Amino acid sequence: MKNPLFLFLLFCFPMLGFGQVDLKTYVPDDNFENYLEANSMGDGIALNDSVNTLSVEMLMSLDVSNENISDLTGIEDFTVLSSLKCYSNQLTSLDVSNNIYLTALRCQSNQLTSLDVSQNTALNSLFCFSNFLTSLDVSQNTALTYLYSHSNQLTSLDVSQNIALYFLKCESNQLTSLDISTNNALQYLHCYSNQLISLDVSNDTALIELHCQDNQLTGLDLSSNSALYRLICNDNQLTSLDLRNGNNNNIPTTDVYIKLTNNPDLYCIEVDNSAYSTTNWTVSQGIIDTQSYFSVDCSAMNFYCTDSLEVTDVIIDNSNLTMNIAIYNGYNSYLSMPYVAFTIDANGDTIQQGNMNLFVAWNLDTTWYDYSINSAISPSYPLTMYFVYVVDVGGSVTDTCALTYNSTPTDINYINESGDRKLISIIDLLGRETKGTKNEPLFYIYDDGTVEKKIILE
Repeated sequence: MKNPLFLFLLFCFPMLGFGQVDLKTYVPDDNFENYLEANSMGDGIALNDSVNTLSVEMLMSLDVSNENISDLTGIEDFTVLSSLKCYSNQLTSLDVSNNIYLTALRCQSNQLTSLDVSQNTALNSLFCFSNFLTSLDVSQNTALTYLYSHSNQLTSLDVSQNIALYFLKCESNQLTSLDISTNNALQYLHCYSNQLISLDVSNDTALIELHCQDNQLTGLDLSSNSALYRLICNDNQLTSLDLRNGNNNNIPTTDVYIKLTNNPDLYCIEVDNSAYSTTNWTVSQGIIDTQSYFSVDCSAMNFYCTDSLEVTDVIIDNSNLTMNIAIYNGYNSYLSMPYVAFTIDANGDTIQQGNMNLFVAWNLDTTWYDYSINSAISPSYPLTMYFVYVVDVGGSVTDTCALTYNSTPTDINYINESGDRKLISIIDLLGRETKGTKNEPLFYIYDDGTVEKKIILE
């Protein structure tokens, strides 16, 4: 029979003679192994494709960005890792499913075609932009607040389970739809440069910034987004835009914060206050297109304002620095508080800015609007005039109409060099007062008693 003491010593011999056996973690990428060796996480043997597991298994933060790593095998043994930065490498795939305590992952600017974060339920921020991902499953990442997935090749993105999402960047992909109806905490959304044809943000009432430019959107309703501070939605196919959210005057008046251009079919834009928007969101600032104008209720307008309003004459007096504009009111209703907010010429230069100086413009009649100009002007035609007024068309509507004037204006510097005069009436050959139609002889009667016969050719 064997001696019991011998058996006991035999059992304990490994611990007594050699101490605890070191477990090894397989690290096949030389650059990854070199980094671990250089930072006291190796086994002291260079390029043997392994490090001591004991040296890495309790590590909570790891930054191996910009290390020219193409394979991150071995990361599965970093079992308590909470923060991993591995951006700007040459990774083509990344599996962090074993790193269940991970809260922050930055793997952007690699060559990733696959990314597994399915077991990372504690993940709070995921930066995976500038890769080659065609799909991304974040359905299990319910704690996610920051998702930067832009500049990939995603054709779809499901964020319905990410109800804590605060900042979503998914621009420059190939998305045709985006459902954010459950993301009530969302404050920043960048979804531009995709192929979106619709976007519903009605449930995203906390939204502060929306960048949805360069898509194929035809309509956008922002009436529920009362916190909206920045809106960039240029280069779409918008035909309707509702901005009546009660917060328009808190949006800074530059195209860095609001840009609606390159929507050629967008005419009437619904806003909180059309006079405010007309004055502060202008063509010259690069905020709107020349055909666009503002109203508090586009649906109340049962015909285009340009069907009922027409600029019939413009008198520019460079000697006295005045610009007088004649506008015919074809509505079957008088206009309250009308004025020309500003005039832009064909070069995009603002040549006139004005405030209200009349309380009423009668229906079916021509009214003159007289303004001072800062310096002598020689504008390029056609002119676009933004005319603000209140009209009763089944209800009182404050509107702004973009009126175009193509004819060469009357310039009293040349026709009245001997003194000042003002046009008081235009009549046709039968003595009837007219608004100033084209291609027929008309008599222009001035306050100094002079009369001129003119034919304005189309």
